[in-house]
Amino acid sequence: MATPARTLLVVVRATPRQAADLFRELPRLATAARLKALLIRVGLQALVEIHKAFLLKAAGGRDGGGVWWKRLSPETIRRSPKRRQPVEILRVRDDLEMSLNPADPDGGHQSVPRRRLQVFRIGGRAVTVGSRRRWAWTHHVGLSGPRMRLPRRRLWPAPHRWPPSWWGRVARQARAGFIDLVIDWLRGRP
Repeated sequence: MATPARTLLVVVRATPRQAADLFRELPRLATAARLKALLIRVGLQALVEIHKAFLLKAAGGRDGGGVWWKRLSPETIRRSPKRRQPVEILRVRDDLEMSLNPADPDGGHQSVPRRRLQVFRIGGRAVTVGSRRRWAWTHHVGLSGPRMRLPRRRLWPAPHRWPPSWWGRVARQARAGFIDLVIDWLRGRP
């Protein structure tokens, strides 16, 4: 006979006064280290969404923000070193794709994750993610000139065009970081 699954729960009860005290304490609780950990969680989730969308568009699909990429020209496919297999857009060398792939943070969410050519900066109350890969910006905005033409292939939609599902998953990470902050406070950690 199978043993029933057991759930281990921690129930924290607080009076309305205790809850109000907690919320008054929030500015003090949000130390630089805790805020950094929360922003790392949020930045990593943003990169997860951007990376999944990149792979979808590279394969010819449309991301959740409605962004899709123009197909490769026959000339570009003919010059590709991967021409014996389906050629995905912006994936010949994979440097750009890897720069948008979230790295596992060392030490939980305490240190900023590092990946080659990736931008992951914490500043004030914001996290900035992106790519330092050569030509990333040019692909994102496109190039039209007499000597060279490159179609615009947005690497991610503008944040105000992110689908609610992306924002929902980013918000879940922010909530998880906030819960960690409260649990540390309840345990008496500075």
